[in-house]
Amino acid sequence: MTMGSACASCGSEGLQTVAVIEDLPVHVGVLWSTPEAAKACAKGRMQLEFCPTCGLLANTAFDPDLLDYTLEYDNSLHASAIFREFESGLIEDLVTRHELTDKRIVEIGGGAGRLLDMLASAGNNHGIGFDPSIGEDRTSADGLVSLRAEFFTNSTELDGFDLLCCRQVLEHVPDLHGFLDPISATMKANPNAVAYFDVPNTSMLLSDLSVWDLIYEHCYYFLEESLRSLMLSVGLAPDRIWPSFDGQFLSLEASAAASGSAGSTSRPTTVSDELAAAVNAFAGHLDQRRAEWTNRLADARASGKRIAIWGAGARAVSFLSMLGVTDEVAYLVDANERKQGTFMAGSGHAILPPARLAEDPVDIVIIVNGIYEEEIGGLLQDMDVDSTLVVA
Repeated sequence: MTMGSACASCGSEGLQTVAVIEDLPVHVGVLWSTPEAAKACAKGRMQLEFCPTCGLLANTAFDPDLLDYTLEYDNSLHASAIFREFESGLIEDLVTRHELTDKRIVEIGGGAGRLLDMLASAGNNHGIGFDPSIGEDRTSADGLVSLRAEFFTNSTELDGFDLLCCRQVLEHVPDLHGFLDPISATMKANPNAVAYFDVPNTSMLLSDLSVWDLIYEHCYYFLEESLRSLMLSVGLAPDRIWPSFDGQFLSLEASAAASGSAGSTSRPTTVSDELAAAVNAFAGHLDQRRAEWTNRLADARASGKRIAIWGAGARAVSFLSMLGVTDEVAYLVDANERKQGTFMAGSGHAILPPARLAEDPVDIVIIVNGIYEEEIGGLLQDMDVDSTLVVA
C-alpha cells in the first residue's frame, strides 16, 4: 500500500516529482543485533514529490506496511549535551508560558517518556504518553505519568488535556488528517488547551543541502508554509511557528481555531516563486552531493586513510545507504549506550563506544550533522584523538 497522488494536506492534484531514491532502509533506529540482520533489513523506495499549492513535500511511494515500530528501537538524542540543553530550555519555556502546574499533559510518540516525566515533575502535572516502541504499559514511580505501548490513532480516546506534545512525529504519519482530527476535536472541547509540535525543518534540506535528512521513515517534509496550512486545514490556529534547535527543527504551537477561521481562504493558493525555485534545483544539488562524497570516500580509501563515522542516527543511515558505503568506513561510534554493540541498518557496520577511536585510530572522523561539530571536537581532544574531523 502506497500513498495517493493527491496532496495529503490540502488535497491538491498535480504534485511535482523532485527526486527518486531506491533501497533506503525503512528504519533508522532499530537496534540490529548482528551485521547479517542489519544488512537484510527492509528497504523501500522514496519518490519525493512537491505540492505547489501548500508546499508539502511527500514520499508518495511510502509504504507503511514495511515499518514495524514494535521492534527494539532507539532514535533518542539525549546522549548529546547540546540536545539536552535544547530539551531543558523547551521544558522551561512550556512550563513558564503555559503555567503548567497541576495540569494534564499528553505526549504522542515520546518513547520511554523522558520529556513527559520532566514536564510532570516540573509542576506536579499528570501525563499520559502513547508509543508502541516501549513494549508494555508502565506507570512512573510517583504515579504522575502513565505510558501506553500503543499507537495514537483516530480511535484513541482523549479525555482532554491542557498541553499536548508531539515531537518529531508528524513526519512519520501517513494519514495526517486522521491523526490530527481527534486532537483538534478535543481541543475545541477544551478551548484553553495548547498543542506543541516540532518536525525536522525542511528549509535545512533545501537551503543548507542537508541531503542526508532524506529518511524513509519520514513520509512528509515540512516547511513553515506547509505546516501552517496543515494546521488550518484541521481547524487548529497556528499561533506561533519558529525554527528551533539551531534551525534544525520547526516548532509550532497551536490552539483551537475560532469557528469559521479555517478553510481554503486562510490557506495559500500557490507557494512563493523562491520556494518553487529551491525545490526545482534540489534534485541537481542532491546528485552533486552524492557524487562529491562518493569521490571523497574513494580518494580516502585509495590513499590508505581509515575513516570512522561519529553518530549512528538517521542521517548516518541515509549517508551510508545513498552512497553504497562498505569498507570505505571502518566502523561507527555513538555515545548512546543502547546503540553500542549493535549494527547499522543497511550497511551492517559495527556501532561502538567513542573510546574505540583511541583504541583503534582512524585518520578521518565524519559527522553528518554539523550542530555537533564543536561538541565532538572537544570529546576527541579529551580522548587525545587527533583524527581530522569532517562534516558531511
